[in-house]
Amino acid sequence: MAHHPLAELTRYAVRLAAFGWEHDDWFGALKTGLLSSDEVAVDRLENEALARGWKGGVWLQPLRTPGDADLEASINRWLEDTLPPFRRWLDTLQDCGMRPTGPQLAASLRSLWCALGVEEKLEAWSSGIDLPALLSLSVHATVFDQMTALLDNVELAFPNQPLALAEWLQILEAGLANLTVGVIPPALDQVLVGTIDRSRNPELQLTILPGWNEGVFPAKPAPSPLLSETERNALTARDLRLGANQRQQLGHERYYAYVASTRARKRLVITCAARDSADAPLNPSLFIGHLQRLFPGLEPETVPAHIDWREAEHSSELVAPLLAGLAPGPFAAPPNGIPASALKALESLPGFDAPLQKQRRWVESRPVSDLAASLAERLYGAELLTSVSALEDFAACPFKFFAARGLRAGERKEFEADPRARGDFQHKILEQFHRELELAGRPWRDLSVDEARELTGRIGERLLPAYRDGLFLADPARRFTARVLIAGAQKLIETLIAWMPQYRFDPSFVEVTFGLEQEGLPPWRIELTRGHALKLRGRIDRIDLCRPAGLNQALAVVVDYKSRPRNLDALKLHFGLELQLPSYLAALQHLKDGGRKLGIPALLPAGVFYVSLKPKRGSGRTRAEARAITGQAIRAGFQHSGRFNAGWLEYFDNRGEPKGDQFKYAIKKDGSFDKRGNDALEAGDFQQFLGEVEGHLRRIGNAIYDGDVSVAPFRKGSETACRWCEFRAICRFDPWVQPYRTLRPVQAPAEASERAVRDKDA
Repeated sequence: MAHHPLAELTRYAVRLAAFGWEHDDWFGALKTGLLSSDEVAVDRLENEALARGWKGGVWLQPLRTPGDADLEASINRWLEDTLPPFRRWLDTLQDCGMRPTGPQLAASLRSLWCALGVEEKLEAWSSGIDLPALLSLSVHATVFDQMTALLDNVELAFPNQPLALAEWLQILEAGLANLTVGVIPPALDQVLVGTIDRSRNPELQLTILPGWNEGVFPAKPAPSPLLSETERNALTARDLRLGANQRQQLGHERYYAYVASTRARKRLVITCAARDSADAPLNPSLFIGHLQRLFPGLEPETVPAHIDWREAEHSSELVAPLLAGLAPGPFAAPPNGIPASALKALESLPGFDAPLQKQRRWVESRPVSDLAASLAERLYGAELLTSVSALEDFAACPFKFFAARGLRAGERKEFEADPRARGDFQHKILEQFHRELELAGRPWRDLSVDEARELTGRIGERLLPAYRDGLFLADPARRFTARVLIAGAQKLIETLIAWMPQYRFDPSFVEVTFGLEQEGLPPWRIELTRGHALKLRGRIDRIDLCRPAGLNQALAVVVDYKSRPRNLDALKLHFGLELQLPSYLAALQHLKDGGRKLGIPALLPAGVFYVSLKPKRGSGRTRAEARAITGQAIRAGFQHSGRFNAGWLEYFDNRGEPKGDQFKYAIKKDGSFDKRGNDALEAGDFQQFLGEVEGHLRRIGNAIYDGDVSVAPFRKGSETACRWCEFRAICRFDPWVQPYRTLRPVQAPAEASERAVRDKDA
């Protein structure tokens, strides 16, 4: 009963007044259904609150949504209808100095219930009107009576004693914990599932204790985050008591083993696994050896991995082979399963209705693998306006693209300093750095390192109040994060300025858009089959230009800032998973009139690079030593990663050195480039590199219009498309029964032929 909507409303109301209108308390009250039955409006309000960081006293004044006047008016109208009962509730508590007596608290809560029409809503629920799904009809009236009795008891127990709301909250929680609602008793035979440390039921007839394996139970003692065992023992010897040491933790596990083993009145079953999911052998728990010493006649019983269905002693043992025999497609049972004639007979028995219905629902809920081409065209239009990163999502898993771009699904935006917000803030600093130099008419290379550092710091401090409504000023932890981010941007700018004497390209444009804004560049159009087309849009972080003497074209380099160090993966590139960086350069090459809009005659692609906003750390004997590394080590941490035309090497690095520091290249003694750890490509290879990108984009576009929405996540080593996917709850991909799409290196024809011969000989 402690979680009935009325109990939850009462709890959250007290918490709102006690703790200053916290987000979870306010929306906990709203979601009880006793304030508003409009669940869509509550969800929409919570989405905005999470995205804008609304909490505390902001709810008691008109809310602001800059740039969306209609949304602002709608939210404030809804709050004007919902908030008055809570305002009066707060006014009542403030009249008694937020320290009410028992009668004052009970009266204020009754007034709140009355203003919200709680009794009428519970009566409607009890009659089956607007009924919450998990509660029976007869419960609500009983709950209201018991909650009323709880307030009566509060009045009697604390007639003249004023208490702070936090103290009242503890008293109410104790009272709610003791309230129960009579229900039909459970059947005599029942299964209780619980953890060892919380199982105290003395009436259990049979206890089953699974998972008694080494490292699982007893659990490994948690290591101390700061002190070694020797240091802990030294402090204990000086009478400085700390938490349980490793020996005491193991002793506590032994106590849990005793408790668990003594719960059963008739029979105790302990199980351990012989092998793990990867088929590696496992050891039994040391507690099993201890039991065998206590009971010498105790012999473990080995359970076979697969039991012949003909040896079943209970209908429950036939459920698994029956479901396997009826499973569709690749999930069908092996040949030695239940024969078809027996399956038909078993399927008709009433005892198997429930599991069969579950299986049918599972089969029906499995997502389709493709849409009709006509439906795909209706969904996306004849011309698909999208981004390269969206097409990368399709290459990672077609269903991910469908969920995000077809269904328009997405996670809630939260007012949090998450990695995306941190990276975006540093992007803003770097953009403004270039804009201010542009206004002053100064190229980057004219600045000294000290000037660049000072300017970057000023820009970062100036952006803080305006960035996402002061996201990085909301609390001390975020202010510290902001200082770290500004210092990181300063370190990057310092390094880039220090490289300027050897780098003959000049940062010329930042945040260049194509297909996004009227004043930006037009979208890159790629023709597809059946009259369809891709219209690609995007935002390029930085374009660097160099105008060699005698060349009527400007060499162009595209720079993409990343929050962490990142390399261009050749295997992912081949499968269309890393197209964004080279696509931006290819887009500049293909866009008509693009050069004229940028104010230059023509662009000649020269290179594409990732630049990390956070340097890759070197090694050190201690954490402090690793963090203190400066100079050349910092330069190595900011080394660019990507691909460039080796024919223009002198413009990327004019030092004439055999090994690069800003860019990855190494020249052997014979003048050729080393094949390992080298981002330099010969002119023909570089053009092929850019040309293949368009082929990948066209292939993906055609697959989208073919209706491919299959749940087919990629796997590369231990990396999978599912790891950070926000749509896992929608697709319900199960790697136990559904295979990943493994990315394998593509062999040249000669290599493939040689391998086939070797395999045949073997």
